[in-house]
Amino acid sequence: MQITTVMYNDKEYTLKTPIEIDCGRCGKQYVLSNDVFRLLAMSDDLESCKQTIVEEVNMLIDSYLNEPNYALTKDAIVFRDGLKRRIGLT
Repeated sequence: MQITTVMYNDKEYTLKTPIEIDCGRCGKQYVLSNDVFRLLAMSDDLESCKQTIVEEVNMLIDSYLNEPNYALTKDAIVFRDGLKRRIGLT
C-alpha cells in the first residue's frame, strides 16, 4: 500500500514520493506500518486500519510543519524539511 496524498492546512497535496506502508496480519488483525515515519495501525477491519494510518500521517505532517525551528531538534528539522520536499512545499 502507498499513501500518495496528504492533507495540510485544509488542502490536499500529492506527494512527490509516496509513503510506502507495510501490510501484514497479526492473528485476526490487520497491521499497517512504516518504520521511517514510525507509523503503526492495527484493526480487525482493513478500511478502518487504512483510515487510521492516513490520519496518523496527516497528524505527523501538521505537528512537524507548523513547528518553528527553535522548538525542534536538529534531527527533527531535517525530518521536517524532508516532509516539505516530499509534499512540494520547498
